[in-house]
Amino acid sequence: MANQNTRAGAMKKGNRLYALIALAAAIALCLTAAVCVSVRAKSEDVNMTADTSGFEDAGEWDGEPEGSGSFGEPMEEAVAAEYDGGSVLNTEVADAYAALVESGIAEGEQAALTVLRDAVSDRIESAKAAELGTDDLYAYVTKDVTVSEDEVSAAYDALRQSQSAMTQAEFEFTVNNGAAATVIPEDCRIVKDIFLPFDSSEDAARANELFDEIAALDPSNDYEQIMLLNDELRELYADLDTRSDAVIARLTAGEDFDSIMAEYPGSGTYYVSTETADLWSDEFVEGALYLEEPGQYTPISMRSPEGEHIILYAADAAKGEVPYEQVKDALTAQVLREKKDEVYEAQKDAWLEEAHAVYHPETLVG
Repeated sequence: MANQNTRAGAMKKGNRLYALIALAAAIALCLTAAVCVSVRAKSEDVNMTADTSGFEDAGEWDGEPEGSGSFGEPMEEAVAAEYDGGSVLNTEVADAYAALVESGIAEGEQAALTVLRDAVSDRIESAKAAELGTDDLYAYVTKDVTVSEDEVSAAYDALRQSQSAMTQAEFEFTVNNGAAATVIPEDCRIVKDIFLPFDSSEDAARANELFDEIAALDPSNDYEQIMLLNDELRELYADLDTRSDAVIARLTAGEDFDSIMAEYPGSGTYYVSTETADLWSDEFVEGALYLEEPGQYTPISMRSPEGEHIILYAADAAKGEVPYEQVKDALTAQVLREKKDEVYEAQKDAWLEEAHAVYHPETLVG
């Protein structure tokens, strides 16, 4: 995470942030209710470890591969997985395997087995959807899943016990990733975010690199280099600037914030405070905390490595326990979603086991 002052000074809109005071009279009031249902959080440096346990239940692992393979060498086409009804060639999943290894999440045989299992499962799902005549297999499989009042109440008690021991940063990470809020450690804000993402992952990756490069420089000694990198940032965000300006123009004209937010997948509602620094870009936090009254939105977009954000200060969230009735609807949706996910994953595992899959990871590992 880049140093807050460095990034704010180096980014085109970072400096604009501190000019907001002069523009305060231009901040439009768009009073809305704070409905904290949709969440999306930025989390950096999440450690994930692939686990190959369970492969013996989903299919056989045929072979004892050695070595890490080489993505630069031509791959000889070979069957990498077989199952009742079809097969998967190594060349069909080579890119996915390389991407997984390069991500650092898994490597070697673990990565190969993960990719092959996913490929076989995806093909089985497609076949099942065609067989059942549905375009939404998830909805078909989980259509009869329900939750009881007791399940929701038990989930509330468990969350309340867990969140009561959390720091504010831990709480925000949890609720901004989908959990309902039951105990708020410190006073904070609920904000809504219209998110305009980069069109390509390459642009997002480059933006992240530029932020890190700028953060590593000393403004007093590396001014010219910072300006060059800032010019590249300006060019990189040019299209998003145009699009976000158009959104702000719609808000200024009186359009409803929630209605516009619904047009942009990835937008959401979040808890934000001074402890949020490690979850969002500096500009996002600065913009969210700059606003003075609920109903105000940022008159300029805030940047993050993923794109640009127009932020509404929706409501205050006071320290303390959130009454059950207040969080019941959100928690019911959360428990239902988790229960449906469990049912669907169990069904996928059953289909995979029935398909008697056999994997040949050595065809990918080399």
